[in-house]
Amino acid sequence: ELQARYKDIRILKRHVDEVNELFLSHTAGGESQANAPQAALFGLRETATVANPEDARRSLTADEEEALASMKRRDAELDQQVAEVGRVVERLDPLARQIGITAEAQRLKAENLGGDVETADKDLQQLNKRISEVMKYEKNTNCCCQLVLLIVLLCCVGFVFQQLSL
Repeated sequence: ELQARYKDIRILKRHVDEVNELFLSHTAGGESQANAPQAALFGLRETATVANPEDARRSLTADEEEALASMKRRDAELDQQVAEVGRVVERLDPLARQIGITAEAQRLKAENLGGDVETADKDLQQLNKRISEVMKYEKNTNCCCQLVLLIVLLCCVGFVFQQLSL
């Protein structure tokens, strides 16, 4: 049986090669096709004149019929599964579209939020700069106040010593 299969495969390969040659000989433009050997289509020109039609055709064996039926069942199952997947995809289509619309809205909100964050960051930097200026001013003011208090204290101490010296 394996030998018969190998033989069938070799015959099929030969047929494919012949078709390829035939295709190339017809598609090659401008070449002289008169001298080129003509490919025999599928090598069946000789078998078409077979005296015994049984040689050209055989009936399927039980194993082959069973395999063919199994393939048909599997094809039917695959068709059913593909149809089921198609129905699921049809059900998911509106949901996917809604998810896309919602995602686009969220993207726009995120972009707006990014702009708001940048504005808030600039405002915060300006506030930090103002606070730094106020702290410098306060530091200078604090220093002046301390000097004034020191002078007042010295004046008070001088006044007290002057009153005690009398």
